[in-house]
Amino acid sequence: METGPGEAPAGERPDAPGPLYKRLPRGPHRLDPRAVARHQRVRIHGAMVRAVAAEGYEAVTVRKVIVLAGVSRRSFYEQFAGKQECFLATFDEIAKQHLTMARRACAAAPGAPSGRLEAALRACAGSVAGEPESAALLALHPLTLGAPGALRLRAVAAAFERLLRATLAGSPLLPAPAALSTATMFGGIHGIVAAHLRAPEPPPSRRLEDDLAWWALCPKLPARAAQVRRVSSLLLAGARRATQTTVAPASRRGPRGDRERLLAGALRVAARERATVLSAAQIADEARVPVAAFFELFDDREACLRAAIADAGERVLAIAGGAAESGAGQPAALRDTLAALLCHLASHPLDARALTMLAPASGPSCRSYGARLEAELGELLATGLGAAAAGPAVVGALWHLARCHLADRRVRRLPAAAGPLTLFALAPALGAERAAAVLLDGA
Repeated sequence: METGPGEAPAGERPDAPGPLYKRLPRGPHRLDPRAVARHQRVRIHGAMVRAVAAEGYEAVTVRKVIVLAGVSRRSFYEQFAGKQECFLATFDEIAKQHLTMARRACAAAPGAPSGRLEAALRACAGSVAGEPESAALLALHPLTLGAPGALRLRAVAAAFERLLRATLAGSPLLPAPAALSTATMFGGIHGIVAAHLRAPEPPPSRRLEDDLAWWALCPKLPARAAQVRRVSSLLLAGARRATQTTVAPASRRGPRGDRERLLAGALRVAARERATVLSAAQIADEARVPVAAFFELFDDREACLRAAIADAGERVLAIAGGAAESGAGQPAALRDTLAALLCHLASHPLDARALTMLAPASGPSCRSYGARLEAELGELLATGLGAAAAGPAVVGALWHLARCHLADRRVRRLPAAAGPLTLFALAPALGAERAAAVLLDGA
């Protein structure tokens, strides 16, 4: 029997997993070639989602995708140049569906901006709970690709942030400057969704909906007009200062041995090259350390990168831990901690890149460390906030703000986000009036 156009032969490998989708008719048929190509493309997207969910992006091969999709290798390469292009096209398709769903939910909801946002969050929670594998490809896996995935995630985030600005403009949910506030809101939403998707047994849709509402639907500006004016002036003044002055790069710490030079060299070279293609020799050359000395300290490239990322992580934890101990969970301590973290990341851009972009892209051990760091940092920052979603939301917002500023080449201006981040972190727990008072007391 002849094989249908573009279809994989039956029984190609007895040990291979069976296809997820019903094959098109075999032999001669009257199907439009363009319809066949569209059908195959949809199946390939679905196969990529399933393969990434089962094994992670790094372990996925083109062969696994075509077997699951039930198409031939030739059909795959007629549609995509390779695995990365296929993943990014799948990411784009899922992002388009989620953005369309959110826009429709906002448009269909009557009344105040809060009602429209609530409808969008409800739709988001239902989609994540109903299709967790697709949601995970969108929220968790793009950074595994390094720069290509980070840029694509940034573009999608920007589209969602524009929707938030259009929906919430002029409401107490969105303090000015709007760009920083929408980035803070989206980052927290992303952090909460990511935490739910990482959970061994993801909570039901209602729990996710409640967590998203806790972060996004609480007013960030108080009801009293005089206090609103003071908060708005403070936030806008901070943003203006950020366009005129920047945080100076950190001065080099004292004398360093081979290990310290290798860790610093690894972060420098990883900022220029893809982490997955770095070699021990490149890192040693960047650090001006003999390769033999490298292998006396580290087993391989990934071990060195993990140590460099962990070194950056320890500096961040030291800032958060010290403030948590001295402030005992007081709102003013969190305000000062968030400002200190943003200043540290602004003056140490390699640390910011290592923690927010390099860790997910540098192999399983680096990714595992990054997830543990986020959890530990979240526990420190959520002290006294009284909600399970607080840690993932605050860290998600902090990391997203850092990635945005890195991508836009303005990381030195990151401290301008301290005001919006403080309001978003404190308002759900304290109310808008008390959160605004804490922010103003620190001015």
